[in-house]
Amino acid sequence: MKVVVSTNSAFAVKAGGHSSVSGASNIDEGVTIDMSSMSRVEVAHDQQSVLIGTGARWLDVYTALEQYGLSVSGSRASHVGVGGYVLGGGFSWFSNQYGWTCDMVSEYEVVLANGTVVLASYAHHSDLFWALRGGGSSFGIVTSFKLPTLKHPQVYGGPIAFDNNELNNVFASFEKLNREAHLDVHSSGYLSFACDQRHKEVYNTFYLINSRGEASSPAFAGFLKTPSRFSHLRKMNVSTSAMEINHSNDPGYRPSKFTLTFRNDAALMCDIYSIFTYFAGTVDYEPEGRLAMTFQPLTASHIAHSDNALGLSAKDAPLILLSVELRWSSRSTTEYFEDVVRRFYQTMRTLLEENEALHPFVYLNYAARWQDPFAGYGVESVERMKRVRKMYDPDSVFDILQPGAFRF
Repeated sequence: MKVVVSTNSAFAVKAGGHSSVSGASNIDEGVTIDMSSMSRVEVAHDQQSVLIGTGARWLDVYTALEQYGLSVSGSRASHVGVGGYVLGGGFSWFSNQYGWTCDMVSEYEVVLANGTVVLASYAHHSDLFWALRGGGSSFGIVTSFKLPTLKHPQVYGGPIAFDNNELNNVFASFEKLNREAHLDVHSSGYLSFACDQRHKEVYNTFYLINSRGEASSPAFAGFLKTPSRFSHLRKMNVSTSAMEINHSNDPGYRPSKFTLTFRNDAALMCDIYSIFTYFAGTVDYEPEGRLAMTFQPLTASHIAHSDNALGLSAKDAPLILLSVELRWSSRSTTEYFEDVVRRFYQTMRTLLEENEALHPFVYLNYAARWQDPFAGYGVESVERMKRVRKMYDPDSVFDILQPGAFRF
């Protein structure tokens, strides 16, 4: 950092490189700081915690912990890098029980703009510790995270696919799962839709997990009663689930992504699905292109465990977090596909605004370059983050010289 600052060089920090935002993990005519070699996974002697390098991927973490019959709150997809995922919040299969992954971090090792290395925790640099919980990369370069281990060697779940004529029942079951999450904090799931050149019809998948490995959770009753086209439910390691989910997230494409948060409502899910099917039918896909959409529950129990910068309140929950991604390969078609995504976003946003269902929260890890995640954090949270930044980065190095990062 001393060299970067002394030469006034623009820079980007790459952990896993999973972000869909151009410039977030690399930079032209600047310095890319590649953290991939900082990928250690060290289990404490008492096995109560694990120290994880920011450049590790979650598959590395899970496989290391499973040797001890342990797991950790981390990404549901194996190829995601640790650093950006945690700094943006972090959805996991344990979120209903423990909150965001960032809420479980007990210590951050951080390199500040002046080159100083500090350990931020509840006891030391507590203001920085709070800001790093959802505040992104605006305060320093985090080199490692300490997280508590979890005694969850196996989970139960997997994918289920339904006929599209059953979706009203599926949406109703999703709304109930979200609303009644406090009755079984160990159960969760997400509902995805996709369309591509090979599959002209929109297809769906509900991926469910019970983190205690229980097959009989009442939280899933509505889904399991609905006739399915395909089901592959079983006990498995978290790493197995993460690799399975990873198969639908192949790297190497040009992605454009956005997110919206809205009221937990099955009727709205149905309306959004109708918009999705319309746009899916109008896209001029490339051979390997794909349009995908995912509904994720943001439950009251999830938010209630939060002590972070995200600005969410459990009184607003349950909410649904929507993410949409379009991928393609050719640079020459980028303008066309970006325009499709913007029109898709505006149509969905208008629907939610007209129904007074839009929530201001914009999840940083799913946000488009043209979205403003920090605007949804609330004035109080943003002002507090600004004070922390002024204290630890008085010259705004991570704001001015890091152009790929979201700003506040």
